[in-house]
Amino acid sequence: MIRRATYEDIPMIQKIAVESWRQTYQQIIPPKLQQQFLAFDYNYRQLRHRIDTTLFFVALQQDVIVGFANFSIGTRNELETIYLSPTVFSEGIGHHLLVTGESFYPAGTELYVRVNALNERAIAFYTAHQFTFVEQRLEQIETIQFRTNTMHKILL
Repeated sequence: MIRRATYEDIPMIQKIAVESWRQTYQQIIPPKLQQQFLAFDYNYRQLRHRIDTTLFFVALQQDVIVGFANFSIGTRNELETIYLSPTVFSEGIGHHLLVTGESFYPAGTELYVRVNALNERAIAFYTAHQFTFVEQRLEQIETIQFRTNTMHKILL
């Protein structure tokens, strides 16, 4: 089941973000930098703001939150995040979160996503969902440089 996120979901959203980041970025982003990012982007205040101002969904299995997705609405519509508990990777939950978020946009909307260029699982997922490559940028956080791919699709 997919539903809108609530403040009560924040502890599970934080837990899934940490688990997913550890699994996905263990060979890409140093652990200290992961912790800093997660502490900033997934603190209670930030998540509360995102729940209030964006399309923020959670996925449940047997009444337990196992994933979430966050979509922005505005001049640039963006899929900000899809994170899943590693225990449910490849079960179609990411697909259901994506389709749910896309359903809130009118046909013809251009939807963007930014993904670490080394995150092959995510790139394959977005490519399978008709996102196409737009550009790659070099980004720097502290002393670490990353390549980030921007992808997009036009919703039907």
